[in-house]
Amino acid sequence: MGILKNMFGLMLPQYLLVTTAAVISSSLYFLNLNLFYLILPWIVVSSTMFGLNVFNNFVDFKIDKILKPTRPTVNGTLKLKHVLFFSISLFSLAIFMSIFISGFVSLILTLVSVTLSIIYSLNPIRLKDRLFGANFVGGLLYGVFPYLLVSFSLSQPPNILFMFFLFSLVFCIAHIKDIEDAKFEKKLKVKNLVIFLGKKNALLATTIMLIILNLIMVYFALINVFKIMFIFASFISILLSTLVYYYLLGYKEDKVIVSQSKLVSYYMILIMIIELCYGVINIYNY
Repeated sequence: MGILKNMFGLMLPQYLLVTTAAVISSSLYFLNLNLFYLILPWIVVSSTMFGLNVFNNFVDFKIDKILKPTRPTVNGTLKLKHVLFFSISLFSLAIFMSIFISGFVSLILTLVSVTLSIIYSLNPIRLKDRLFGANFVGGLLYGVFPYLLVSFSLSQPPNILFMFFLFSLVFCIAHIKDIEDAKFEKKLKVKNLVIFLGKKNALLATTIMLIILNLIMVYFALINVFKIMFIFASFISILLSTLVYYYLLGYKEDKVIVSQSKLVSYYMILIMIIELCYGVINIYNY
């Protein structure tokens, strides 16, 4: 049971907040309330995301010895070969289940997503250490990927602008994860937005990007590209983003981080609420 518990922890199950919200909001955008059509996309997206997190723990073993010595991959609770096997199993599950969504198209999409998940952590590419690398990968895996899978599952054509909105939401916050490792990664000359701007400026930049993104949605609603009721979702999102920013100004770094910092959790919840807000208003206004 201890091994299973630790393996479960490596998956970072809190990320289900983002994947679940993305799948549900995508479904609500297509005016679908039948959860049956969401099961397969949810499984595929979640398995890919879990595989990424577990594989990242495997690759970052040496770094975690310094930054997160309590992780089960570091303290000897889990063997690295078992961690690697688990990540491969999760990726394989995602690839296999994707076939039953829309055949070849969803399979190719999932293979691309799994490849992105691997090169996110793996040298020599290692996208997570590159400027905006985590932002692009996060936006694609937690925004575009679930939206397209839901679109395929429902046999509905995707709306490119709304898909870009979901991509941009995650893009705006993905670098927050880098704050917890910034001091160490700066010594390694890693290039990411947090190191480039600094912690406080990175939080401010996140808030500004979220506000601009939602103001763009207001504009599209006013010119009838989206429903006029999206204006309410936009202003709610702007208000929440601003409140979270001011609340976290006095945030103190976690003394011990096993999986992820509370800072990341706050922003994951924020994005979940924003996505669901747009989805619910869309279906309510139908």
